[in-house]
Amino acid sequence: MYEYYKSKIDFYHRLMIRDILSEISREGINEQQSIYITFTTKYPGVSIPRFLQEKHTDSMTIVLQYDFEKLQVDNTGFSVVLYFNKKASKIRVSFFAIQSFVDIESDFSISFTPVSHEAYKSLPDIQHDNSVDNVMEGNVLYFSNFVNNNL
Repeated sequence: MYEYYKSKIDFYHRLMIRDILSEISREGINEQQSIYITFTTKYPGVSIPRFLQEKHTDSMTIVLQYDFEKLQVDNTGFSVVLYFNKKASKIRVSFFAIQSFVDIESDFSISFTPVSHEAYKSLPDIQHDNSVDNVMEGNVLYFSNFVNNNL
């Protein structure tokens, strides 16, 4: 039961990251905000240019702050164009590859253990779990409803 609970909490934290990035893709990022995302580079659903793969063989941290474009978010991950040495590079990251997510302005950070490659194939897309609708009212997440409805 405890492992199931931990996996549900992990899942909803990743869902929250999806929602934060979706909002940034629609509305932009404010001048004070800096988002640091560390991810596993050799994970299914991760795509980075070869020169970055050679430099970051296990993990990489990207910063969404001033100089990024075309942030696109879907139910499995996100893609973004970042600049390295004034060269545009598209990066694609699976939500399940994320190791940490830090929002400096909000004083928020969270760390994850990436889901194993074997377990990855059995996971649903984030969109397929609509149970968050049953525990949200406005901007408040009621854990009592979550526990009663989902465990």
